Amino acid sequence: MLRTMGLRNRNLIVLLSIQAALFSIPGLILGFVINFICQNGAQIVLFIFADYSTEITMKYRTLSMGLFLGIVLPLLSNIMPMK
Repeated sequence: MLRTMGLRNRNLIVLLSIQAALFSIPGLILGFVINFICQNGAQIVLFIFADYSTEITMKYRTLSMGLFLGIVLPLLSNIMPMK
């Protein structure tokens, strides 16, 4: 619809990229915060009910994959339908 109103293709890509970033970055932050809370909750539950003390940590590869997919997939899902 924006293209029919005279918006150029390059400007539309920039607009959709900004929109995707505004949705994905808060979602990434919220997802990592919830993950941190759930990991600590699992550690507490394991310690209380099983008397098992362990340290659950997230590996660097998992963090980088989550960041990569959380940024790239929203951008692709907004730009690909245009082409």
